[in-house]
Amino acid sequence: MEDEEMHDEQQHSEGEEEEGPAEVYLPGRSRPLAEDEELVMDKSAYRLYYQLQVEAPSLSFDVVLDCLGDSRTVEVNNPDPITAYVVAGTQAQETNENSLIIMRMANMKAMVNKPPK
Repeated sequence: MEDEEMHDEQQHSEGEEEEGPAEVYLPGRSRPLAEDEELVMDKSAYRLYYQLQVEAPSLSFDVVLDCLGDSRTVEVNNPDPITAYVVAGTQAQETNENSLIIMRMANMKAMVNKPPK
């Protein structure tokens, strides 16, 4: 019985590096990342997460007020979709290629937490 437990522990630890607790990465304050290190998103930190892609980089964006109400909340596992209006300014290499983009993002749903098994 003890041999089986030791064998299980050895199999569990072989090839696996001990991962410490997750840390928040703060540019300029946290230690530099190693060459083979990659930042990983912690989905538990977000209620709503969507990625947008435009033709040129946007250094800034803002959410535009609308007439849908200012007290909307985003709750995890909420089935109600959300709509937001966003404006962004692009910064292209050529000045005449810059754009002001107004986006309507609709039918966005909050992230869903799966119940533990």
